[in-house]
Amino acid sequence: RRDNMYKARIKILVKALSPEKFSAQVEEEWQHLKDGPSTLTQEELDRVSQYFVPPQYERLVDTDASFEKHLLENRGFARWVERNVRPHKVAGYASVTLSLKPTTIAPGDATDAQMEAVADWADEYSFGELRVYNRYGRRDNIYKARIKILVKALSPEKFSAQVEEEWQHLKDGPSTLTQAEVDRVTQYFAPPAYDKLPDTDTSFENHLLENRAFARWVERNVRPHKVAGYASVTLSLKPTTIAPGDATDVQMEAVADWADEYSFGKIRVSHEQNLILADVKKRDLFAVWEKARSQGFATPNIGLLTDIIACPGGDFCSLANAKSIPIALAIQERFNDLDYVYDLGDVSLNISGCINACGHHHVGNIGILGVDKDGSEWYQVTLGGEQGTGATGARLGRVIGPSFSAEEMPDVMTKVIDTFVESRQEGERFIDTYNRIGIAPFKERVYAARQPAHA
Repeated sequence: RRDNMYKARIKILVKALSPEKFSAQVEEEWQHLKDGPSTLTQEELDRVSQYFVPPQYERLVDTDASFEKHLLENRGFARWVERNVRPHKVAGYASVTLSLKPTTIAPGDATDAQMEAVADWADEYSFGELRVYNRYGRRDNIYKARIKILVKALSPEKFSAQVEEEWQHLKDGPSTLTQAEVDRVTQYFAPPAYDKLPDTDTSFENHLLENRAFARWVERNVRPHKVAGYASVTLSLKPTTIAPGDATDVQMEAVADWADEYSFGKIRVSHEQNLILADVKKRDLFAVWEKARSQGFATPNIGLLTDIIACPGGDFCSLANAKSIPIALAIQERFNDLDYVYDLGDVSLNISGCINACGHHHVGNIGILGVDKDGSEWYQVTLGGEQGTGATGARLGRVIGPSFSAEEMPDVMTKVIDTFVESRQEGERFIDTYNRIGIAPFKERVYAARQPAHA
């Protein structure tokens, strides 16, 4: 059950299906998976095992006089040994379980001082494995338990140096991906049985000339393919009035049918919250477009302003500071003239409801981050982010200034886009114009009639 987080448990599914039916389906899945790329071979076991040599145990007798004496003299110690100490395969050693379950403390909780102490003990007995875990990150504040918080606290330079030091320790270890392993797994991923086709198709070319809507869809939603006669199709899940990335069960059933008919039975999901049929014959593109139109999946807006990435936000997520979907819908409604959006060209707009950044707001040309201000939902705007496809590579956006209320956001977006339209030179994308003129003109326009009240 993925529609109810409280029932997303195997035991709930077993009860719903019956143990017999569940077991039958597991057996069927096992028949599909066994001897596949996930199979652990003896060769792989031998390769990894060499990196896990046993510790240098001392040769000891299996009894120790001082240990036996403490057992007899100290009842508390004896009780602890009975419950928390287990036998070891090597004479003279034992395995100790440290209980994190004292009364009045949440089960599993430990302070930084306690973890430092355990790390010191591990230096003696387990080669400091816990110290590596304890070295990084904030465990005193769940909202700051993020790599980006650590990078800011340490500085990028110091963080990079520590990562490099850790890499020197890890490289050529058991996690190294060898060519032999790549070759072993590759054999399970043979390419589809492509037909040998010419790279052009007469019917496809005719439809391009005769149907302007189809031609626009091809320009925005169809990508070249490495195999002649094929193309990759992106089905847009971003029509106006629909939450970005949403689809009904009827629509998903239809896409599954199209995948079987046109794309070797495969569907891909992009991080932009769209669906991709990766292997469509050019001669079938017009038929796919007509079917996509019938289900609302043919909006020609891939890479445009209304191709918004948005996390579920406060409507669904307990971590969110603010709602994301209503902001996305309001912006879509404000920019509902597809011809105008088309003329704007490539613009990425990403929305996150909290600093976890599931909507990738920080790498959007325009980014929106939901923030909490005294219990109210506000929105911080960034400009200039890039995913890494541009000449300058990946880049984080810059905050333009104080945050905005939800009601202000459509007007803010209008002012940002108006500044771009008035400033751009021929052929420039939004990010090109931003890179040329900087953040100041956008900031001046957005805050011209507003006295900032929130940081």
